[in-house]
Amino acid sequence: MSIPGWKLKILVNNWVGEGACIAEHGLSMAIEGGDLADDQFVLFDTGRSPQVLFNNAQAMNVDWSKLLLIALSHSHYDHSGALVGIGRYLCRNISVIVHADTFTPKANFKPTFRDISIPCSKEELQAANILLSADSNDRFLTPNLCLTGKIERVVAFEDLSHKNLFRMSLGEYVPDIVMDDRALVIREPGVGFHLICGCCHSGLLNTLNHAAAISGERRALTIMGGLHLGSYDDDAMKRVTDQLAQWEPRRIIPLHCTGLRGSAQLWSRFGDIVEFHGAGETIELT
Repeated sequence: MSIPGWKLKILVNNWVGEGACIAEHGLSMAIEGGDLADDQFVLFDTGRSPQVLFNNAQAMNVDWSKLLLIALSHSHYDHSGALVGIGRYLCRNISVIVHADTFTPKANFKPTFRDISIPCSKEELQAANILLSADSNDRFLTPNLCLTGKIERVVAFEDLSHKNLFRMSLGEYVPDIVMDDRALVIREPGVGFHLICGCCHSGLLNTLNHAAAISGERRALTIMGGLHLGSYDDDAMKRVTDQLAQWEPRRIIPLHCTGLRGSAQLWSRFGDIVEFHGAGETIELT
């Protein structure tokens, strides 16, 4: 019996692709198919608001009874904001994988201070049927679908991926390297891996190296999601794209925080393997 292909439904994104969907600054994807059992799906991030998530999920015919679990790429509000709404809407226990640093207050100081923390407490989530599972390690959700743990920061210039971000420590804000940043990795044994990013605050090259290590594969088949390239200068972008070319990606699908400039630079370097999609579209991984 053959295994069905993986499909990624873009439920929330900064722009709309198809259908009666709404855009917002945020990201959420439903991962289905592959070796997930019984037509179940994993929700990767929730976007910013339950109103947008539920509107778009209805437009895309998402069956919430098939939700297996929710995995957060990191705690920022635009990836976690709909958690309470999901729990209240479904009226059943929902397992959510979080990081030990998820509930630490976070902020962005550009252009001025603003709170970007997860917009709910542990207690509010627990009261809304959310079962929190704190795990900071690589975690295989199926034999071929893995949520990364701690991503080692070995490419020095990629610290631009968390520029202007801060976290609370001992009563004051200090620079945040976003250690709770994580990604999904889908491996095609003997072929390569697909990398699905939330914001890629660890840096794209660091994340690719980690994905290769845990998947045992060396070819990046698909790179999709928020790549946080907006804070990269031209020199850093050239260094990223030069090293990215060595991974020989088949497809690059920039979403969310990749930024217009970063997306344009990717397309300028890699041409038609860079695809532009938005909320309402389903990506079949090949």
